[in-house]
Amino acid sequence: MLGNYFVTADDMAISEIVFARRVDVTLGGAPCGVDITIQHSYDTTMEFIYHGKPYTFTSTKWRASGMARFLSVFYATARDPATFGVVTYGGEGELTSQPTQPQKFEAIVQACKDVMATLDLILTTHGRAVLDYAVWFRETKPAEDTYSQYIAVLTCRNIVRSNFMEPSVVRTVVMLP
Repeated sequence: MLGNYFVTADDMAISEIVFARRVDVTLGGAPCGVDITIQHSYDTTMEFIYHGKPYTFTSTKWRASGMARFLSVFYATARDPATFGVVTYGGEGELTSQPTQPQKFEAIVQACKDVMATLDLILTTHGRAVLDYAVWFRETKPAEDTYSQYIAVLTCRNIVRSNFMEPSVVRTVVMLP
């Protein structure tokens, strides 16, 4: 188990990873461990094994101005202030107070858990057609106005990028003689 760890500024030359945690989730009715790493830039990696095959889901959506957008949709639903902190907005909708860095990490970890919960929901709903569903969903160009929509888009993007549960097809060249 990874546990949590933070890297100090002096260690940055060694590694850009500043936070890591292993979380346990359910995928397709079976327990699954997910290793989450968050870099200094908030780029995030979720690594897990499903049916014996390793997968890596990533997010760069929380970099720079993407963090403000993420916080906006994340805090639109009630959150535990002790774990996640609080945000306040000014008259123009701009953030006037933000959670601490450890609270941002907790928000990202929660989002990663929610990505995996969404993946599990897609698996239980669509079975082996997970990849087909994700391609279809992305082609509908869904909005990302709510947290649920935001997570669904992120999940489907990762399903497609990782070629999750790709069919086991042996490709044979087919052409006219």
